[in-house]
Amino acid sequence: MLVTSCVNSFDDLTGSGPQQGNPTGEGAIEDDGDGDGEVDDEVNEVIAEDMSVQLNILPENSRYFQYRGLPMVLFGSQGTTGRGLIYTPYELNEERIREVAKHANHLYLTILPDNGNRNTGWDGLYSRLKTPHDQGEWQHLTNIARWARENDVIIHAFPWSYKWNYSEEDWTDSDFIYHRGSSEWDKVVTNGLTRLDLHELAIERIVAATWNYPNVVYNFMWEYNVRRHHGRDSDGSFHRWWVDRMKEEGRKINPELNHLFSIKYGKEHPGENNADFIVEEDGNGFWHNHSHSKVLGYQVPLVFISSDFPFSDNNFSGWNAIGYHPRVRENGQSQVHHITPGDVRAMVTEGFHPAETWQNATSNALDYYLQARWYMENIRSWNNEPGKLMENLPEYTPSARPELINPDGYQNGRNAGEYAAVYRHPDGLAPAQAEVWIDVNEDGRFDPAPENGERFVMEAQGSDVAGGATYTVTAPAGKHYVFRFADRNWNPPVSGGLVPGNAEGISYSHW
Repeated sequence: MLVTSCVNSFDDLTGSGPQQGNPTGEGAIEDDGDGDGEVDDEVNEVIAEDMSVQLNILPENSRYFQYRGLPMVLFGSQGTTGRGLIYTPYELNEERIREVAKHANHLYLTILPDNGNRNTGWDGLYSRLKTPHDQGEWQHLTNIARWARENDVIIHAFPWSYKWNYSEEDWTDSDFIYHRGSSEWDKVVTNGLTRLDLHELAIERIVAATWNYPNVVYNFMWEYNVRRHHGRDSDGSFHRWWVDRMKEEGRKINPELNHLFSIKYGKEHPGENNADFIVEEDGNGFWHNHSHSKVLGYQVPLVFISSDFPFSDNNFSGWNAIGYHPRVRENGQSQVHHITPGDVRAMVTEGFHPAETWQNATSNALDYYLQARWYMENIRSWNNEPGKLMENLPEYTPSARPELINPDGYQNGRNAGEYAAVYRHPDGLAPAQAEVWIDVNEDGRFDPAPENGERFVMEAQGSDVAGGATYTVTAPAGKHYVFRFADRNWNPPVSGGLVPGNAEGISYSHW
């Protein structure tokens, strides 16, 4: 079957009666999932922002990312106690995304299927995939991408393979990955469609629902490399095809946007499979099964979904620069340990992007996420990286966070070429950093290297930081800018005032 001609007409196959996956029937628009019974008006908007909104690999150090023009580290979060780290869309709403944004900036998400529909067979899978991309669960996925972008949360979206087969087979056999050209691709599985047809339809739906949101990252299938090592797609050609098809569909929607693709570690450099970086569920693939030094040598971001097993496995053979105490068990029968601020610090300094454990990080670890993030985003210069990996990254020190206040006579901290901010700290801690960053060359990013002239140090006009000291600087006007302040422990200011963004999280948004 010629797949392309089939995909172009899939929306015409929905029929006229109630459909599985769209129970309200043809043409119906379901609730967006936020509890108000309506679909958001903006879900189909084309995002027309400059290139700085895109998640990219940081040019100065390819082990880290940049987003909205600033260096960043991905810190994964469950967002709420008692929920699994990997949400399915129906579990996720705007409130939970805001919860993630309070401390972290990254959330893993299975794209559509869930365990409740696993055993419905190929017909059940098709009935959900054929639902138009602006209806039902696909509409909700678009809402999720937009909510996440508004809260500066990266969505790492992937289909988990054993959930995608929708059969009663065991997960070790229930993917639909086969050698390119395999006879399996020619087998019709539902409604005259082959497995490859279903892949094409899934790609079309995923891209249509999310491509306009540059905070979305794509991963083919979580268990993909398990299948590869059992002989399927041994040369990686299918993975490369999948990435190319995703990008091809995306260019039809918005050729100005790009998206990063990740892959679970499979011995090869991710670039050999058209991927940009590596994700791991809990780190065991980096040490237990493969060479730690080999993976580090790839010089790509190494991102965790969770950080549980390295801290709970009694046979763990070693992690450079990580201390194994203090370790507090959940209870006498559990193997799970809380991640500590020391663990987070060790991950960040060695080039890893940490996450909570399945049992949730401690509150201190979550607070340290903010300190580590702010330091990484505002490090004085990346010119010495990766030779000296964040040697000065602060240790965790609990303290109150400062606030920035807009001075009288200023709009968003600016009056023509004069920039000003009132810095106030409840503990009277003077700032370790008091700057305004300005995109002077208008390339869509703030250059972190001071010598390149986009960082302007602000001078204090008083010393009473407990009551509020005003910091000022004269600098170029008419460009995008953002204030970057932190106390001596590298706690960032609370949002609001001169820190753009939502009321509780940290935002990269700039004026």
